[in-house]
Amino acid sequence: MHYHPPGDPLTHHTYIAVEGPIGVGKTTLARILQEEL
Repeated sequence: MHYHPPGDPLTHHTYIAVEGPIGVGKTTLARILQEEL
């Protein structure tokens, strides 16, 4: 999975919100997404 946003890659930021209760793996998911995106 690769996402290449249009425009200047040095000034473009992608934000993803991960919501859920404590202890369900939000941080783990965010770290996996960080590596993939």
